[in-house]
Amino acid sequence: MLVKSEAELPADIAKAHADARHAVLDAVVNVLDQGVVADRFRPVGTRVAALGILGICNWVAWWYHPDGSVDIDAVSELLAEMAVAGVQRADDRKLRDDRPGAVIAMLREDLDHLERLISDQ
Repeated sequence: MLVKSEAELPADIAKAHADARHAVLDAVVNVLDQGVVADRFRPVGTRVAALGILGICNWVAWWYHPDGSVDIDAVSELLAEMAVAGVQRADDRKLRDDRPGAVIAMLREDLDHLERLISDQ
């Protein structure tokens, strides 16, 4: 409801709401940063990814109507799955270790794959 009525909030509540929004964004960015460092998430721009994930969450307020025609639990599961899939690193794309050589090895695999694709054309 706050998403739909932000413009109507009194100044003190609007400030508290804006502060809370920034705190939530910072928390999601922090989770994503930790996931990238732990090699659980792809190395993405975490602020943009966080804004996208929060957008997925916030957009529901514009189209969901609790009339029973849409199973909110199913919607929640699907949207959460989509958000995680957007940042998650596939198991076969996880670095073998933290050394730069591991990154170079992954890049070589990608370049080899690209060269095979090009040579097949």
